[in-house]
Amino acid sequence: MSVDKNLEKELDDFSTIVQKEFNFLVDDYGFTRNELKKLDFESAKDKHVKIDYVNNFLCVQIDWYLVDCSMGVGLIELEDGRMTNKFSYFGREGLARAVSLSTLVEFLTNGKVKNPLPHFGPKASGRKAMKADREREKLINEDKQGILATYSSWLREYATDILKGDTSIFEVVQRYGNEKRSREYYGY
Repeated sequence: MSVDKNLEKELDDFSTIVQKEFNFLVDDYGFTRNELKKLDFESAKDKHVKIDYVNNFLCVQIDWYLVDCSMGVGLIELEDGRMTNKFSYFGREGLARAVSLSTLVEFLTNGKVKNPLPHFGPKASGRKAMKADREREKLINEDKQGILATYSSWLREYATDILKGDTSIFEVVQRYGNEKRSREYYGY
């Protein structure tokens, strides 16, 4: 029972921090904030939560994958003013377009600005992957506020045009993400 109470407190804390850090989307850009949504809680390995900020053309989705100890922000185009469950960060035909804020920032800064949560990539040994998981878990436990504040500041600095409705950069960012993933997975 105490584990559930601790988890609920963590989720409340996450929701409060997200509201504090991302409320500029409501105030400055006319987004509506949705409540925290629990996803895949019946599966121990896929448990995560999200909070969406939505206007009539874009969803800013703040995710926390509890088991993977990772957080991130997605920018998802709406279809006819509605959120769809079918979107792609990789440019798949017939799906709504989406880009990861981290990939956008990496693209725009030529990799100079790094994600506040370490990732070692798909070819990392099991030991390196476990080390990254522990580092992310520690960072989230110790500085959830700082991580979310970083993502919030990235939205303000690097995604202003997108927040105003110009998603023309999505295609090139998706292509960049695909090329990066191909290099990481396959070496080309």
